[in-house]
Amino acid sequence: MKKSPYVVVFLRILLTPAFFYAFMWDFTEIAVSLYLAAFISDIVDGRLAERQETIPSSPLEAYLDPIADFVLVLVSFYAFSLRQFYPSWILFVFVFMFLFFIISSNKREPVYDPMGKYYGTFLMTTIGITLFFPTELVFNNVLLFIIAYTVSLAIYRTVYLCKNRTGDIYSGSQNTDLIESILLLGTPMVLENQRNKPVQKENLKFIEETESRQLAV
Repeated sequence: MKKSPYVVVFLRILLTPAFFYAFMWDFTEIAVSLYLAAFISDIVDGRLAERQETIPSSPLEAYLDPIADFVLVLVSFYAFSLRQFYPSWILFVFVFMFLFFIISSNKREPVYDPMGKYYGTFLMTTIGITLFFPTELVFNNVLLFIIAYTVSLAIYRTVYLCKNRTGDIYSGSQNTDLIESILLLGTPMVLENQRNKPVQKENLKFIEETESRQLAV
């Protein structure tokens, strides 16, 4: 069952609209249960992918997990904004960060940085905190933490990717220079070895005959 992690991810996507309506219709216990199921599924699909060494067969499969996380976070905070827990502009922040993540990755698979790989878990945690502690003080603190983490992550990811790409280019040029140096150093050594090779008897005889003819002339 190599595709089982993707089945879990699809289940998380299906839980998202159910969570939204349960929350908006004040079925708080159901909304909390659906959130916990989605949160656990995020952990489970990662463990399954590692255990089964699942290799995505397409870019869609590679990006499916971050897409599922993004959909859940965006829909959850949209519901929170409708209840005026958080300002609606926070949704644009999430959209910006997701697009930034996609653009700064490659076409085949997402590229995670050490700080960014915990961003989804952080946002999932803020959803739980909002559900369990729905007070204005909590909302304000959560919003501050989201802004601080997001700004820090945007700066960190930019610097991280720039350093990595520059390092790759520099490493590549170093390798090229190293190869050229070896070739340049090796060429005279090869020539010298050719000069120092023992002369075959036939060649020596031919050279002696040629020299004697020249002297005779």
